[in-house]
Amino acid sequence: MSAVPKRKLTPSEYLEIERRAEFKSEFFRGEMFAMAGASPLTTA
Repeated sequence: MSAVPKRKLTPSEYLEIERRAEFKSEFFRGEMFAMAGASPLTTA
């Protein structure tokens, strides 16, 4: 049994998803990664 290859996103697909997303993510080499949340203490 072999693993199914993961489909990579295009930059356009990522941007469309990101526009509608409630939480932001990063895009790297065709994959999306959730960004860590920020708090007032870490952004001051």
